[in-house]
This record gives sequence, structure tokens and C-alpha cells, in this order.
Amino acid sequence: MESFRINSLIFLHLLLLSFCLVFEFFSINCNALGQCLQTESSTLLQLKRGFTSGDLDTWQLSTNCCIWEGVKCDESSGRVVGLDLSYRQIAGMIDPSIFNLTSLRSLNFFYNQFHGISIPNYGWDRLANLSSLDLSFAGFAGKIPVCIFRLTKLTFLDLSSHYGREFGGLSLTSKPILLQNMSSLRKLHLDHVDLSPYQNEWCRALANFTPALEKLSMIDCSLFGASCSSLSMLPLLYKLDLSGNTLHSNIFSSFVNFTQLSWLVATDNQFKGVFPKQIFLLKNLHYIDISYNPMLSGSLPKFSEDYKLITLELSGTNFYGNLPDTIGNLKFLKYLFLSGCQFSGRIPPSIGNLSQLEFLDLSNNNLQGHIPKSLFQISGLRWLLLGSNSFTGDFEFEFIKDLKNLVSLDLSNSGLSLNSWDAYNGYFVSSFPLISTLAIGSCNLTKIPTVINYQLNQLVILNFSNNHLTSFISFNITSHKNSLKYIFLANISLTGEIPPFIYNMTNLLALDLSNNMLTSSIPISPLPFTIIELLDFSNNHFTSFISFNITSHKNSLMYLFLANNSLTGEIPPFICNMTNLLVLDLSNNRLTECFNNFKSMMIDKIDTILDVTVNLFSQDYYLGSIPVGGQFFSFPSTSFEGNNGLCLLPCNTLVSRVNNTTISSDFRSQAPKNRRYLIILGILFGVGFGGSIALVVVFDVMCCDRSRRRRSRRPIDG
Repeated sequence: MESFRINSLIFLHLLLLSFCLVFEFFSINCNALGQCLQTESSTLLQLKRGFTSGDLDTWQLSTNCCIWEGVKCDESSGRVVGLDLSYRQIAGMIDPSIFNLTSLRSLNFFYNQFHGISIPNYGWDRLANLSSLDLSFAGFAGKIPVCIFRLTKLTFLDLSSHYGREFGGLSLTSKPILLQNMSSLRKLHLDHVDLSPYQNEWCRALANFTPALEKLSMIDCSLFGASCSSLSMLPLLYKLDLSGNTLHSNIFSSFVNFTQLSWLVATDNQFKGVFPKQIFLLKNLHYIDISYNPMLSGSLPKFSEDYKLITLELSGTNFYGNLPDTIGNLKFLKYLFLSGCQFSGRIPPSIGNLSQLEFLDLSNNNLQGHIPKSLFQISGLRWLLLGSNSFTGDFEFEFIKDLKNLVSLDLSNSGLSLNSWDAYNGYFVSSFPLISTLAIGSCNLTKIPTVINYQLNQLVILNFSNNHLTSFISFNITSHKNSLKYIFLANISLTGEIPPFIYNMTNLLALDLSNNMLTSSIPISPLPFTIIELLDFSNNHFTSFISFNITSHKNSLMYLFLANNSLTGEIPPFICNMTNLLVLDLSNNRLTECFNNFKSMMIDKIDTILDVTVNLFSQDYYLGSIPVGGQFFSFPSTSFEGNNGLCLLPCNTLVSRVNNTTISSDFRSQAPKNRRYLIILGILFGVGFGGSIALVVVFDVMCCDRSRRRRSRRPIDG
């Protein structure tokens, strides 16, 4: 019995000893698995010291670098294999010590603030294991180091830049030799990288050196006139974005047999000629966007039921003809954008078969006839934009009662009559609580529907312009004052003073009351909004300004239209000191003074429109010359006509008046060119600001927003 007890104690002792040994073994090895090497930790801290700012609070001395934010270690060796420093607000420099991290397999500096410094020129060959490199939108400029081409294991490379032509000229540039040894590369992003010196060589290099390439994005790379037809030779390429390059139109003919292509984006390239119908019929095509090529024509083919299109974008092209009856065969279609084309005829009833459709934009075409009721059976529809067409008939509210997810509705200038809406106001509110855009301008309304007095808490854009309102119903502003940002009430026969509800709008960005019969003074001071960007009071009967403090608006207001009123006296000082004013129209008034103080217009940052035609500026304030610099070079001479105190440079005497002098071509050549703004502003002044600014803003808020989202990050990774 005693021996049994002794043996039991010995057994228990051995068992406990074994347990302790096992525990110690696993403890030691677990520490090894999660412990960063001292040399790697020191390297990372040296890298941090090169940064002047950055969100790297967890990078602290005497702590395990494997648990630092953005750091990934190999479990067995403790070496750093991944470094993700994206979105860290890092500025300063990249210390060469980074190239001591020779086990790195992925390195990501996406979206930081290096403010124009160069990418390190040497050391990349030491990162021989690197398979993923992302230096995009981090603020780098200058030449891309050619030694990056020695990274033969790269499968992902993103060198995209914020700083193209739209960001002050800072940009990355590169030679095609970069691709020489990148046979493993599968995804390549070069958005806004300046490839202009080599153009066609780049496309040929891609075809020759990157046979495994699957996704390619080269947005706004200055490939002027390049063909890039050789890209169709890449056997695995299925996602391609070539937007903003002014490529040669022949590129499309080479894509007809591009059977693996599923994603094609080639917007804003100034293509000419006819787009091949066969590309629409590629069996694997899911996404096609060739919008904003106004000289590119074509028509839609007959679609069979086996096509997989999800997105079809042709807006801003010269496509024409009828919408085919077979469009209803595109059962997977979610996004259909055909605005600003030349489509005509009726909307085919088969459109009701597009059960997955969420976004439909048919605005600004020549479509006619009645809208098929089948369209209103697409229950998932979120955008319904039918404005600026020639439809016929009344638009009965019950047509859209099943569109429970409707967010944006545009029927402006559609030819439809909407006067029956008032009977359905309450149901409208309960059915469409998500509505954010309500545009029913030019719809033969005789009064503003009382629907706007209900709790439409999400309403952002409201356009009732160009109607013949016989009565004006004030807003129940409690439901709108925090959400509404754009109000367009141009040409609706408003009389008297500015409507009282305006004084309660706190978050307005744009207000258009032009082409009405408003009188009295312009009381900008009491208006409560502090971030207003656009005010249009033109073509009314305002007689004067009242004294006010404009401090709250001077940093936000960019567009101010006061033309064709009866304004007299001095121009208020606030107008002379607007820091961000880009467009000013004071024409056809009786105003005096304050010209040399237009500060923002003296800065070369954007094409600014200035019109002061027919005013009474004094010779006492302008001793001979229009102010020098910036946007004054871009104003046509007619902008200053009727102001006898002004003259152009050189101005040796006061005889050389604006109204009989032409601005020289030298001056015009110095004016910066911003094509998008000139086109928009040309439209605004050409067809009447009140109606068209609504379309521009709606387009910018909704349509451009989706393009910005698509291009802002991984534009072809979907």
C-alpha cells in the first residue's frame, strides 16, 4: 500500500514536470512566433523619424513591432512581410532604411501627403520579394524610378497620382522600360501619370512585356492620338479604363474580337466616327462606358437574352436612332445612362422587363410619345430622369406608386403635364420618404404642389423653374431647412419681395430666383446660409442693395449674378473683397466703383467670367487701365462696354476705351483654359441660367458623383 502511494506521488510529480516543460516550450515558441526582430523594429522607427507627420501612434520603442498598426510579420521568422501605411496622413520623406526590410511582400502608401517629393530613386531592387506595390494618390511627383522594373515578382502595381493637369501640373512621369521585367504583373494602375513623351510605345510595351495583365487603368495619361490597338493582344486582359486621353478613334475596331473583355471605360476622349455595334455584343461584357465623346456616333444593336450587361453608359455622345425593342432582353442591367444623345422615337414597352434596373437616365434626347406604364413596374428603380424630351400626355401620379425606392425624379421640360399631382400629395410623401431630387421645371404647373409642405426630410435639390405659377405656396420649412441645398425657382412669375421661406434655409449652396418680378432691395445680409456658393438674382426689378456685413459669405460665394436689374449707387464693398468669386455678372445696371479690388479674379486659377457691361464706373477711380493679371486677360472686350473710365493695357492715354478696342491674341493665349467650366458657363449664358444651372447641378451632384466614386480609388477593381 505504501509503495503504491509512493509510486502515485512519483507519477504525479513526473506528470506535473512534463506539463511544466510542455508549457515552457509552447510559451517560448509562442513568444518567438509573435516577436518582431530587433533589426526590423529599428528600421521601422528610423522610417518613422523621416516623417514630419503621420498617424503612427502605436510605433513605440521597446514594443513588439508585429502588433504596430499597418505592420504584418511572418509568424515563423518575425520578419516584416507587409507594410500598409495607407490613409495615415503621412508627410515628410521616405527614409532609405525602408529597403532594409528585404522580406517585404506588400507595401502600401496609398493616400498620403508627400506634397510633390520624388519616389526614392535607389534601393527598390533590394525588395526582391515584393509582389504588391501601391504608391498611389500619395503626393509623389517627378520621374518614376526605372529600377522598379527589377521587381520581377510584382503582380499588383499602382502609381496613380492626384496631381495631373487638374492639380497644378504636379505629376509622375515614366518610361516604358518600367515594364521590361514585369511578366508576372496582373493589375496595373497609372491614372494621371504623364505618358505623353512615349504614347504608342507604352501600349506596345504593355502588349510585349506584361502577358499576364488582367486589369489596366490609364486615366488621363496624356496619350494624345495614340492608337493602343495592341492592347487587344493581351490574352487575359478583361478590365480596361482609358478615360481622358484623346486616343485615336481606331482603337475600337481592334476591340471587336476582344472576347475576354468584361469592363471597358473610355470616356472623354474626343473620339470621332462610328462606334462598332459588335462591341456591345461581346458575350462577357458587363460594363461599358464611352460617355462624353460628343463626336462619337452609333446606334444600339439588337440584344439577345444571353447578354450580361450590367452597366451601359453613353451619355454625352452622338448616338442616335430608336431604343431597340430588344433592350428588354438585358435582364441583368442595373445602370442605363443615355442622357444628352440623339435618341428618338418611343420608349419601348419591353423596358419593363429590366427588373434589376436601379438608375435610368434618358434625359436630353428627342424621345416622344407616351411613357409606357411597364416602366413604372420596375420596383427597384432609384433614379428616374426623363427631363428635356418631347413626351406627350399627362403624368398621372399613380404611374409611379410602386417605385418605393425612388430617390431622384426629373421630369423637367419633358413635355408632360403634372397638374394632377396635387391630389396625390399625401401619398407621395408616404410612398417616397427617400426622395432627394425633385425636378419638375417646365411642366405647365400653375401652382407649386403642396407636396413640398410635407415631411420630405431627405430633399436636397428642388427645381420648379420655368412654370406659370398663379399662386405661391410657402414651404413648411421645418422639414426642409436642414436638407435642402439647391433651390431653383427661376421664371415662375414671382412678385414682391424674396419669399419668406428663404430666410429660414440654413444649408443652401445654390439659390436661383432669376427671371421673375421681384422688387425692392437685395437683402443678402439677413439670409442665414453661411456656405452659399451660387446666387442668381438677375432679370428682376431690384433697385438697390441694403447695407450689410458679408463676412459669412466671402469665403464661399463663387457665382454671383445680378444682371438686368435697376441697381444704382456704389457696388457694396463685399463684392470687391470676395476671396473665391469666380463668376460675376453686374451687367445692365447703374452701378459705380470698386474694380481694382477683385482679388480672386487676379489669381490664375480658373476661367472666370466677368460682365460689367453698361454701368457707370468713375474715371476718378480708374486712372487709365483695367487691372493686370489672372482672369482679366480672358475677358472679352464686350464685358467692359459702356464703362467710359476703363481702358486696356497698354494705356498711355484715356482715349483707348474698351468699347472700341479688341483684346489681343497674346492676352487671350495667356488665359488658362478649363474646358469643362467654359462649356458649362457657355450653356448657362446661352440658354438662360435659371433653367440650365438646375441641370448642371443635378448632373454634378448625381451623375458626376458616380464617376468620381468610380475613379477615386481602384476604378477597375469594381
